[in-house]
Amino acid sequence: MTTKELQERLNKANETVTKKENLLVKYQTKYEKIRQDIITKGYDPDGDRYQMDGTPKHEECYWLMCDLDDVQERIEATAKAIVKAKETADKWAVKLKAEKAKEKEREQFPQALKEYEQYLVKMWDEWDMERLNRLKEEYEKLRYREFMNKYSLADYNLVVYSTKESIHKDNVKNANASVFNLWQRVKDTVGDVVDYNLHTANGNSMEGMAINGIVKGTKGTAEVTTIGAGGYNIQRYHFRVLVNRYPK
Repeated sequence: MTTKELQERLNKANETVTKKENLLVKYQTKYEKIRQDIITKGYDPDGDRYQMDGTPKHEECYWLMCDLDDVQERIEATAKAIVKAKETADKWAVKLKAEKAKEKEREQFPQALKEYEQYLVKMWDEWDMERLNRLKEEYEKLRYREFMNKYSLADYNLVVYSTKESIHKDNVKNANASVFNLWQRVKDTVGDVVDYNLHTANGNSMEGMAINGIVKGTKGTAEVTTIGAGGYNIQRYHFRVLVNRYPK
């Protein structure tokens, strides 16, 4: 999720906490009012309701004590709900903090890495849309039974549920994660990055784009090398980026 989406989740969770806390205060106020009504009528709200004297006032207090029990249960349930709501808010707060840290680190990515990420999205979008359109044509021609005999459930789900927008959103997310993982592998090898010479290279339509170069850090130097893999109607073309200590 983006920081915007996480912030929205956190805001909603905090709103839930506030609403339940206000509801708890409401129940507690009501509880105290009922207790006072029972005391005013000369009965002990903590006593045994079945030991009353059987007068009309007794019946009135009996039902007040039933109301008191009901409100007490609501207080206890709301208190538990507040605990869970706060746990949910804490969870989103932790995720938001982590994502903000990632975004801050992404801002410091080399330009070549940003270009590589953009190209991954573009290439995957094109590949997935070509596949989606091809499978849609097949589905229209074969219909459900024959299509399922020839293709997988994943192919069917792609045809039925995927859109250009959903495909792009998934590819942005996956490219973002892929590039961030690459940068973490680089840092695991070289430590804190102090210098780099990374470049992207546009190849032909089968080779796609590669990112290669040297990264220097506090723990050493790494060589970044890209290997492409995939094929038509077999596997989406993808890249495997190697990070090796340099010199070997």
